[in-house]
Amino acid sequence: MNRLIFKLIIVILCAVLLGIAIPLDAGYVVIKYNRFEYQSSFWISLAILGATAFTIWLCYVLIGLFFQLLGKVNPLSFERKQKLGELGLRELAEGNWANALKHLSKAVKTHQPSLSYYLGAAQAANELAEYSKSDTFIEQACNFAPKAKLSIGLTFARLLMARQDYARALSVTKELYDIKPNHPSVIQLLYTIYLQQENWAAIKNILPPLRKYKLLPDNTLVKLEQYVWISLLKESYTANKDQPVLAKEQLTTAWNSLPANAKEDYHLLEVYIQQLCSLGGYQEAEQVLQKHIDKNYSPELVYLYGQIEGNDNNQQIANAERWVDKHNNDAILFLTLGKLCQRSQLWGKAKEYFEKSIALQRSPEACLELAGYLGQRGEIQKSNQLFQESLQKFHLSLQTMRPE
Repeated sequence: MNRLIFKLIIVILCAVLLGIAIPLDAGYVVIKYNRFEYQSSFWISLAILGATAFTIWLCYVLIGLFFQLLGKVNPLSFERKQKLGELGLRELAEGNWANALKHLSKAVKTHQPSLSYYLGAAQAANELAEYSKSDTFIEQACNFAPKAKLSIGLTFARLLMARQDYARALSVTKELYDIKPNHPSVIQLLYTIYLQQENWAAIKNILPPLRKYKLLPDNTLVKLEQYVWISLLKESYTANKDQPVLAKEQLTTAWNSLPANAKEDYHLLEVYIQQLCSLGGYQEAEQVLQKHIDKNYSPELVYLYGQIEGNDNNQQIANAERWVDKHNNDAILFLTLGKLCQRSQLWGKAKEYFEKSIALQRSPEACLELAGYLGQRGEIQKSNQLFQESLQKFHLSLQTMRPE
């Protein structure tokens, strides 16, 4: 507003000055060149010069408007193609694949195309299952922007995954990983492909960068790590189960490759012990479990220890009795001792340990074990009572576990 007022003031001052100057002196202009001669007053000459400049400016404006109008109407114009590109990207975002492909295909033919037009056209063609066209646009994008290999490669890998062509997607992503091994998007994509392929050995190798760049929530990452380790242990067994010796070596190798904190995980240790026992490695399983209990005592490990039939059951009993000194209030420890004594036919000690376990915690399993022992000894009434109690407890535990 202030600038407009300033311009009006300037125009008024110029008009006033002209009004004063013109009556004072009309002036005189003479232009003569060869046979051409022009004579007129100064002010008329100035008016002719101004009118000529205005005419030139008006022609310039009209020509610009004409070409602008021509660009809106002419389907081959650069501006028209640029607007088709913008329209195609909008249609791509809206999921209108056919129109997006149509418009973006035209937009890439301009003298100044955009990389987003090539990638958008490739995505639209991919969604329409026109895979050869999609690959062609990706190739054209590489030629158009050779320095944008990362963004083009990520787009192409995702398109291949959408086709469920995981082998090619992995090949493309590995090339990107060789170039940018620390790029979060590349690592994330690599993880997604490996997860789809259930390639746990490969996922194990990218667990550190997944954690470093926080590409997964902490709780998800913890569960993933556990699942990866368990899967690797199981695979080492199943891949060679027809060759027990080799399977045992592979299982031991897989276990030794785990980080120290993973070996302390109860679920991992349970899988390892189960696999060892299935291959006849009872002695090794018992020794591994004993060392873990000595180092980091837990009722879950003690219970698992009671499931193993080692080479020397009496030694197992001695090991378990040694733990009683520090854990004489653990019902599971006494239950385990009862089972071990029962296995060695030490009936009196077995009964004593079952009774101690029940005194600390009337678990259904301890009641059932003692009921079985008493039934064999002819104490039918007491055996039936414990048996009924164990059934009721099992039934209640199943009800609490049942989803609502």
